[in-house]
Amino acid sequence: MGPRRQLQVMVSALAENVERAIAGGPLLVDVTANAFGLGLARVADIARNTGASGLYVANADGALAAQATAPGLGIFVGRAHVGRQDELRAAGIRPVGQADAAVARDAVYGFGGRGLAVASLHSELLSTKSIRRGDGVSYGYTYRAARDERTALVALGYGDGVHRHAGNRSHVLVDGTSAPIVGRVAMNVFVVSLGDRAVRPGARVTVFGDPACGEPSLMDWSSALDVEPAAVMAGLGDRVERISS
Repeated sequence: MGPRRQLQVMVSALAENVERAIAGGPLLVDVTANAFGLGLARVADIARNTGASGLYVANADGALAAQATAPGLGIFVGRAHVGRQDELRAAGIRPVGQADAAVARDAVYGFGGRGLAVASLHSELLSTKSIRRGDGVSYGYTYRAARDERTALVALGYGDGVHRHAGNRSHVLVDGTSAPIVGRVAMNVFVVSLGDRAVRPGARVTVFGDPACGEPSLMDWSSALDVEPAAVMAGLGDRVERISS
């Protein structure tokens, strides 16, 4: 069993966001990019149970996948797809321009600070290390310790969708306390500075989550990286286990 790499999907928050959006009128839930990494089947079930008018997908392949995954729900596709109109029509997929409903994305997934937070990304510390003033961290030594300190390896990297430029500009929670990411993000790990704190390997690390619970928000994380929240969520890799909570 490998180290923890988990995206907790808060199903009740997702459902509440959809219900709030539906209160404004007929609604298509945007499930582009496997529901932005949360799982097409999971979000389609919520759309069905809350009374959404159907699902929207930006591209033809995604629309066909949605049709196979969520039979009985209306599926609408975004762009014109030259040469595939007959295929889409035969599957019962219609252009979004024919929908008598609005497409909802940000309000459903909590992007841009809209709606409730719907997911939290967690990992764990693999190991800790004491370094001396002037010591460099990670490859290229883009960070050098200004004083003696403790550092730790976290079991997430750019292979999991953590952006390479998160180093030296983003923070995570380690055992409930903020810790900066230092040095370059590697494929499988990144390094955090613990300062003087002694934290055991296996301690919980939260990258983003529910600010109502004191966790950094997805908006905090995406803003620090100058990346759209939707791209952050959809870009998480397959090693990150999606679990409902």
